[in-house]
Amino acid sequence: MQPLKPRFQTPDGSSYGNVQYCVRTSDIDSVGDGRHLTFFQMVGSFGFGTNNYQQHVHLWTRIVRDLEIPISHVNIHPESGFDRYWDDVFPVRHDPDCVWSDGNVGGYCSELFTPSGLEMGNLVNPSGHSIDVGFGYERMLQVMEGKARVEETELFDQRLDPVSRDHVRTLTVFHRQGILPGNRGRNYVCRRLVRRFLRRFLRHKGEVDVPFQDWLHSERERMEQSIRDARRHWRRNSERPDSFYWDTFGVLPEELSLVKDD
Repeated sequence: MQPLKPRFQTPDGSSYGNVQYCVRTSDIDSVGDGRHLTFFQMVGSFGFGTNNYQQHVHLWTRIVRDLEIPISHVNIHPESGFDRYWDDVFPVRHDPDCVWSDGNVGGYCSELFTPSGLEMGNLVNPSGHSIDVGFGYERMLQVMEGKARVEETELFDQRLDPVSRDHVRTLTVFHRQGILPGNRGRNYVCRRLVRRFLRRFLRHKGEVDVPFQDWLHSERERMEQSIRDARRHWRRNSERPDSFYWDTFGVLPEELSLVKDD
């Protein structure tokens, strides 16, 4: 909901729903654990100054019942008084930490969990006057398919290991959106992810048919040349800071071990 924060701050009474493409790499080392993804789709329903909380409890009720999803409990903030909306539908557990905030936008939060403890989605009451409903498409599909791990759903190539499944899907989205590997912004994120997948691919010595095959070829050549150039320099002068190798040769931080490997 980051792009929508200003609308919560100056509500105009409007409301709408959307599906947002999200790429997050801050927790990339957790990818492959069955819960984390670098690319996911957030489904949201928003009301800016439209505080129809009970209507959105009914929305969640319809989602859960229509999809026959087993729900073990709902976490709510104990001081919100919102439990009365949930009591007749789901078992409620009061949670003093169930408050969502992002800078100067935040509010009481209700969270829906499956019996296994997987959070399905939430319902937030930003600033007491608006509505923010959100859930991840991939996680919802995981619940519907009864999979223990999100990368076991039909969205992923099951021939690959869990981490590679994630990276292939994310890079395929980049490729289809015309986001190329580069040195700045999201293009830099794309480059790092391509090279991360490439190093994994080279280690496993496998064959993979992906839409971004041209990227693998060009980035492999770029990576190998950068490492050769940087290694020659490192052997002459090993006192340079790590940042020098990116600034001068384009060697990514995670590739430095290849430069300094004799």
